[in-house]
Amino acid sequence: LARHHVAQGQACLLAKRICEVAASVAEHSDDAGECAENYEAFASTHFDLCDAFVGRLAKLIHAAGPCCRIILSSSWRHPQHVEKKQHLESCIAGHLGHDFVFDDSTQLTQDSCPVDRLESISSYIRRFCVQSEMPSSTLRILVLDDFFATSWPGLSCQGISAAAEKYLLAQKGDGTHSMFMRVINTSRCSMSAQGTHELYVGCGLVHDNFRQALDFLGSHCPPHGVEKGESTKETGPPRSTSIHHGARLAGRMPL
Repeated sequence: LARHHVAQGQACLLAKRICEVAASVAEHSDDAGECAENYEAFASTHFDLCDAFVGRLAKLIHAAGPCCRIILSSSWRHPQHVEKKQHLESCIAGHLGHDFVFDDSTQLTQDSCPVDRLESISSYIRRFCVQSEMPSSTLRILVLDDFFATSWPGLSCQGISAAAEKYLLAQKGDGTHSMFMRVINTSRCSMSAQGTHELYVGCGLVHDNFRQALDFLGSHCPPHGVEKGESTKETGPPRSTSIHHGARLAGRMPL
């Protein structure tokens, strides 16, 4: 939308600044596909999904292994968005080379702010830990979310991820599970040209977000997000349980 207003010569200062942030994100990407000059070259015409990001999400699903569960926690989990959800599943399947559907979703609560989204994810983790048929399993949980691309008082983008990890790690309950957690905040913050306002923009699975997620899924000793007091060396192959913010993170990102 910002790019459209700029092209039509009707852009306000905010729209121009959004385009500047978008260009900056593209310039710092190692993927030439993210350096498209216009929105149409980067996003599909169906529900504004970015095929490059959907492909990266599919790679993360593959990296998580056959035991993983893919949980949808975006607004697309609601019944009124079933067509969008099915289209996303079809796009992921195309990249995976086999059928794909989300294994589950968080409860159908109305998320309207970052705290609501975090609580819906934490509620799912609590229920999963209680109901799991493998009480002594090791859970490796990856959360991809832009948290509505809004600021959290007193926290930077990196600080949001660390705070969310600490909170979610506390949801495992009685301690029968070992848990590794990684929260990747897929939004970016930039100051206004006057330096008076912060501008948060959802940027999806840009290269650095994708690499962080892939490194976590492929590592045995994540550098942060390990519960306090837990040994950083695992004694066996972990059960991969990945929570992906599918629709919001895999697409709808024109940047």
